[in-house]
Amino acid sequence: MVRLPAIADDDELHRVETVFGWQSFGRDAGEALHPEREPPEMLEQIRGTLGEYNFAGQYQQMPAPQGGGMVKAAWFRNYAENGRPEEFDRVVQSWDTANKASELGPHPNPPPYAGEGREGMHELGDQGQEPLSLA
Repeated sequence: MVRLPAIADDDELHRVETVFGWQSFGRDAGEALHPEREPPEMLEQIRGTLGEYNFAGQYQQMPAPQGGGMVKAAWFRNYAENGRPEEFDRVVQSWDTANKASELGPHPNPPPYAGEGREGMHELGDQGQEPLSLA
């Protein structure tokens, strides 16, 4: 897979075999892909106009921006089984009910869920329950 973001996320070095032999192409983090065509200032203006989510998909070739779009990965903390809080102010679940009542159709499954406490949101993970039957 080739991914060439308009603004480099990290330092890059690409080695390509050509009819003239091996060529190396590189750029530093934050450097524009083609600064003569779209200078960094222009890209930042486009980012402000499009918004972070659309800019990430269109210009960075990454459908979701680093760290998340509407829901930020940083909002959630991960804990070892023995390190998560005992109680939460709120528990959030989302269900896929499958909506097909047949032997071969999918069964509704309890999804992973999250709890909210004094220290923010916590991913509680898959609770290991078996699929449920609505019949």
